[in-house]
Amino acid sequence: MTRLLIILFFCTALFDNSYGQKPRRKKSKETVVIKTVDSRENPLKDTTFLNQGAKVYGDSVLKIVDSLLKDTAFQRSIGDTSIFSYGEFTSSPYKVQFPIKALGWTSDYEHIFTSDQIAELDSIISKFEKETTNEIAIVTIDRLWTTKENFDSLILTIANDWGVGKKGGNNGIVIGISKGHRKIRINNGYGIETRLTDAETQKIIDNIILPEFKKGNYFEGIKSGLLALMDKIR
Repeated sequence: MTRLLIILFFCTALFDNSYGQKPRRKKSKETVVIKTVDSRENPLKDTTFLNQGAKVYGDSVLKIVDSLLKDTAFQRSIGDTSIFSYGEFTSSPYKVQFPIKALGWTSDYEHIFTSDQIAELDSIISKFEKETTNEIAIVTIDRLWTTKENFDSLILTIANDWGVGKKGGNNGIVIGISKGHRKIRINNGYGIETRLTDAETQKIIDNIILPEFKKGNYFEGIKSGLLALMDKIR
């Protein structure tokens, strides 16, 4: 939880223009666009940011920031310099955009796949998208980013904010996994539901994915489940 608070504190620092960024409001009354932070100004390495964080969260902030700097998936998500890279946040209390972006078709923030496994999943999904226009995203979630009770709503938020599926077609699927919380959720877009019902999706989870997960075979479970989903909506 403290790690998540540090990330949110980092986001707040950007909104406060601590690094020379001036928020620009789009035509929509709800969306604020944050420009990319200068390449020489990484807030995670900025002493002012660290001192501010230490005042709020104590000396543990230094250890947490150090772990974030060593987290390759997190660093890829914030780009070379900025957590946003022209990303958007919404000011509406009913829609808060997840501040970490997709790393590809497979975003392994929990580090449960090898690089070769991620490449294989990405290749399968990319080929399927070209054949059918249907889009599928896989995301693994660090257990410190959310509670077990809020996991499902977080995956739904990611599905909406990442915009998985073609515009107008709503033909996207998001597969969310948390090994730490022992949770999996599959979100189907409205354009998918006519070919793949919630009951059919649950059967794929129960009969194909979970048996492999229980044996610790996360890649095998996801790959088999992914192929089963594709067969249903091809």
